[in-house]
Amino acid sequence: METNGIATLWKKYNFLHEQLKVELGRTSNLTGEYAEYLINAHLRGDLLKPSTHSADIIVNDLFYQVKSRRTSKTLNTQLGIIRSWDFDFLAVVLFDNVGKVLKAMLYPKETVLEYAKKNRLQNGWVLSMTRQVLDHKSGTDITQSLRKINQD
Repeated sequence: METNGIATLWKKYNFLHEQLKVELGRTSNLTGEYAEYLINAHLRGDLLKPSTHSADIIVNDLFYQVKSRRTSKTLNTQLGIIRSWDFDFLAVVLFDNVGKVLKAMLYPKETVLEYAKKNRLQNGWVLSMTRQVLDHKSGTDITQSLRKINQD
């Protein structure tokens, strides 16, 4: 690709990034913010302020933390750090590299606690989306619902 083509793509990317950031009206972590948008549309709850400790959405006095990741090769991926457990459910959204929903799940906090590993360096816990976690009987698969909202 010639230099002009790369420069044009770069400018388009940044323009669209800023547009999406404005539309979502939250932070610049667009993957996370968009996942929260999708989960909230599914749950029909209320998005909490980005600075809210440990939760992103509230529905009928239940708190949901949302974690997401873009992945191109496998569903077995590590999610971002969980710093506190002041939520009731963890919502996980895995996107492919063009923004389609690969997998979306809801887990009770107790399930996540069972599989999360303490990471002292990052001062929190890490959850890897292993087959064991993805197929856990307590998980609720909401992939099809989010695909519909995402127009996949």
